[in-house]
Amino acid sequence: MEEYEDNIKNATKRAELVLSKTSFDKNVDIIVTGDEVKKGKPDPEIFLVAVNKLKVKLEEIIVIEDAASGVRAAKSVGMLCIAKDNRGGSRLKGSRFNCEKFRRN
Repeated sequence: MEEYEDNIKNATKRAELVLSKTSFDKNVDIIVTGDEVKKGKPDPEIFLVAVNKLKVKLEEIIVIEDAASGVRAAKSVGMLCIAKDNRGGSRLKGSRFNCEKFRRN
């Protein structure tokens, strides 16, 4: 159990590290990870926490997801969702848009 708790506590640090290495950190206002919510996806709690932190409306958010549970979570509260299937091939059902690759320009 202690190892699991350590992994959760480090989720924010890992997210910050990944963002900084990809230079996305300059475009990110907040980070919300699993250590801030009680319920995991497909419960939309993590998205609702983000909306509250950003002080915006649900309809102002675009969710980019790579998992069916995340697509379901976003759709359950009416958020626009773009899906990227990392398993190669099958579309993630329920998303408004699907894309093959995300590219940095």
